[in-house]
Amino acid sequence: MTDRTEGQEPQEPLEGAPPEEPLHPGWQTLAQVFQSTEPFFEKFLYLLGYDYSCNVYVIKGDYLSVVDPGNDYTMFMDLFRIGYKPTEIKKIVLTHGHRDHAMGAFEFIRSYPSITQTGGFELILHQESPEVLKKTVTDFGCRYKEVRGGEIIELSGLEWEVIYTPGHTIDGITLYHAPSKTAITGDTVLPHAMAGPDQKAGGRLDHYLFGVKALLKKDIAHVLPGYFAAKKNWPGNRKI
Repeated sequence: MTDRTEGQEPQEPLEGAPPEEPLHPGWQTLAQVFQSTEPFFEKFLYLLGYDYSCNVYVIKGDYLSVVDPGNDYTMFMDLFRIGYKPTEIKKIVLTHGHRDHAMGAFEFIRSYPSITQTGGFELILHQESPEVLKKTVTDFGCRYKEVRGGEIIELSGLEWEVIYTPGHTIDGITLYHAPSKTAITGDTVLPHAMAGPDQKAGGRLDHYLFGVKALLKKDIAHVLPGYFAAKKNWPGNRKI
C-alpha cells in the first residue's frame, strides 16, 4: 500500500508507466502458503524466489536445514530477524550447483564467520557438483558430503530419499519424502516452465528425460520447485 498525505487526492499513474511491483511476501511457513493445518508443512519456512535467487526452503527441527540457499545474503538477515540464529543452521543441501541456488551458502559463511567456531554446517551436494564449491566450503572451515542418488539423508529429523535428476545440469538431485509425498525438485520440475539443459554445466536433454522417468516412479503429490510457487496436491494429486 502506498502512503499519501492525509487529505491529498491520489494521483493517477503516468501514462505508460510500468505497474508497481507487488510486495514480496517474505518468509512464510508452507502451512501459510497452502492454507493447511498439517503439521508437516508447519515444519517448513519458505522464501519465494526473486530476481536471480531461487526459492529457499528451511526445515525446522532440533536444528535448521536449508535446501537451496539462493543467491542473496539478505535472505539470511531476514531469517534471523524473525528469531532464528546463524548457529542453528547445521545442513545446507544444493539441488544443483548453479549460482542462483548455491552462492547463498558462501555468502552465509562470509557474513557470519563465527559459525565455524561451533562446527559450521555440512554442505550436501552431488558428487558431480563443481569442485570449486567443495573447495570453498572447506576453505571457510565447514565440510561437505557427496551423494550419488539412492541415499536416505536426515534433515532436521525428517528422512529424505536422494533421487539423481540430471539434465538441467549434470549434478541435479531431487529430495523425496515418501510419507508426505513431497518432492523438492530444484529446477528439474517447474510449474510453468522447463529449465533447459545447461551444456556448460553438463546438462543434456536425454539426461533430463532420465531424471523425469525416475520421478515418475514415485508417488508425488506436493512439489516444492526451484522457482514459482510451491504446489500442494499438484497436479490433481496424480503421480508427477
